[in-house]
Amino acid sequence: MALFSLSSESMLNDITVLDNIFVNEYLPRAKGDYVKVYVYGLSLASRGNHPSNSMDELSRALSISSEEVFEALQFLEINGLIEIASKSPLEISFISPRRHDAHSRKKYKPAKYAAFNASIQSLFPSRMLPQNELLEYYDAAESLGLPPETLLMIAAYCVNSKGQTIDHRYILTVARDWAKNGIVTPAEAEQKIKELELLTGDIRTLFSALGKKSAPEYSDKELLSKWKSRGFSFPAVIFAAKRCKKSGGMNKLDLLLEEYARL
Repeated sequence: MALFSLSSESMLNDITVLDNIFVNEYLPRAKGDYVKVYVYGLSLASRGNHPSNSMDELSRALSISSEEVFEALQFLEINGLIEIASKSPLEISFISPRRHDAHSRKKYKPAKYAAFNASIQSLFPSRMLPQNELLEYYDAAESLGLPPETLLMIAAYCVNSKGQTIDHRYILTVARDWAKNGIVTPAEAEQKIKELELLTGDIRTLFSALGKKSAPEYSDKELLSKWKSRGFSFPAVIFAAKRCKKSGGMNKLDLLLEEYARL
């Protein structure tokens, strides 16, 4: 199976097309390696199941580590430019930037989300949330079937974890992930938050074993939760982590544990 593929609205022929919406809206705030992964990934997607369409080829061609590639993919997913169709094996689909065109947005009555607006604004007292950002929250609530209360709980959890400078797209990525896994009601969200908070101490120990000094992401806790649910004891995870110290991080550890599971 190819690493990268194109959604139907992004199909390419013999050239790699870079949409001006990406150039104008996303490129200015993307790191150089993020842009390289996006453009080269588009090129690989046009090759279908060619042997070069792989993570190893991408990392080698761009002269960046697999961890840096995964960091770039996370940025692209948070910004709605790709969709990770499968994590094992890793399969990524590019989404046309035009899907996010503001002119195609659904219209909402101001009163419908008035209480939501006030509550989510209170999470960001140092800045005023722009209308386009609020519209993205409405779109997510409607399309994912999330009650506003649940979306607020997700936003509060993300702000508490990463601070008020958090990008709203990160919050929406977490919301999509929770909805995909059947976490919809406020009660289900509350239970999920409790489970994640219990992992905080373990994550710190795990990061120490990996030699990582950065703050844990939501996705890191999700990976640890997944490994535990698959029967790996925490000491076993730490043992494997020491084999990945300062080389590949959580994503390399995930691949290693998947190999252990197969064996």
